[in-house]
Amino acid sequence: MTLSRQVKNLQNQRFGELQTCVDSWAAIEYPIKAAPLCFAINDFYAGTPVYRGTLVGGVPGFSLSSHFSRTPYMPDMNDNFEWAARMNGDEVSTIEYKPVSTKLDFELRFNSMNSIDYPAEVRVTLLRVKPITLEGSIDCSLPTRLGAYRSLCSDPTDPTTNYFSKRLHEVLYDRRIIIPTDLDRQKRLYTFSIPYTFKKGHVIKPDQTNHPSGQLFVQNVPQNEIVWCLISANTEAHNHFETNGLRIRRQLKWRDRHGVEG
Repeated sequence: MTLSRQVKNLQNQRFGELQTCVDSWAAIEYPIKAAPLCFAINDFYAGTPVYRGTLVGGVPGFSLSSHFSRTPYMPDMNDNFEWAARMNGDEVSTIEYKPVSTKLDFELRFNSMNSIDYPAEVRVTLLRVKPITLEGSIDCSLPTRLGAYRSLCSDPTDPTTNYFSKRLHEVLYDRRIIIPTDLDRQKRLYTFSIPYTFKKGHVIKPDQTNHPSGQLFVQNVPQNEIVWCLISANTEAHNHFETNGLRIRRQLKWRDRHGVEG
């Protein structure tokens, strides 16, 4: 056991010091039956993008919805007292880093729930897209074909309901949240967390540079190495979300050779 711990410590030292940060996101566009949202949970860079599905002329695609943001230094307190902001200043290596874990804290806020509508339903799925090597085969890459992931939160008896394929998708986590309407309760709040620990050999090597400019995480990391968080919703959930009623906080922990814990 002692030797095992020593070997593990040496392996961790190869990837550098442990670092942490917290960032958050509040929706400005909400998922709907025809348009889910997604983001890469192993994209640890500041400003991680959140994408929304589209469908134009029969071709599914995506649009950039918004970004995660880190808590900055506040103007009403001296910087030497703000340990969280200092911690959030740690930058992830653009060459190589090892995600250790993440914790996704979700907050769902609904309004006008004192009605006779059907329940609001939100579905959160963590998945990988398996590589497709046959030319002309089905295209389910993310975020490129995000619009094709529509109707994943529909009723099972709905003929348009969509499903994941074991051949194409590796589903790591799947959860449905159902919030029924209640004539005596106008507002509803639902919170939950998803802790996720990455496998020991999970190492990200984006090797991002400035030439050419504009390189993105999703373009520099192989599709089957990206872990996606897909957020689907039914029409009732979309209609009853409050302003800023869908929020996520991420607690990130990683190792790289370019920094230390704040």
